[in-house]
Amino acid sequence: MKRYKVRTSHTDKEVYQLWLKNRPDNEDTYRAFINQLDWRVGQELDAENQSKFNDVYYYLFSQPSANEILSACHSIDLPYIFNNPDEDIEPNPNPKLVRQVQASWAAFAATGDPNNEFIPHWEKYSVGNRQTMELNSKGCVCHKDLNTKNLNALRYVYED
Repeated sequence: MKRYKVRTSHTDKEVYQLWLKNRPDNEDTYRAFINQLDWRVGQELDAENQSKFNDVYYYLFSQPSANEILSACHSIDLPYIFNNPDEDIEPNPNPKLVRQVQASWAAFAATGDPNNEFIPHWEKYSVGNRQTMELNSKGCVCHKDLNTKNLNALRYVYED
């Protein structure tokens, strides 16, 4: 399996300036850029590559933490996966979202397909059909091309 890592002759500042195009230059935008560069784009490139060989079901867990500093960061889904409240992350996980996440993980573990009765249809991720299931307490929704703009804008940083 091909693994991607950041490769560029540009400095971080140059990459940021190119990515900023038509975006405000502020702290929130910079945080979003770092999230894209350090996490999401690399993950999507891995999903894109893996989808050539196996079924891939891609998701974005966007439920923010009760701790405002954390927002919706990596591993924030753990209190939902294990229904294990955590004072620092999520003291009161939404029961409906817990049920949806647990049912999806259990279905995937049992069958290789996360679809279940508690979520809308979760389509496979592929290069031509970038389906991403967004999971949060407002409702689970499968989006096409949710992050394609950022993926395309930063792809060059990862690829030779």
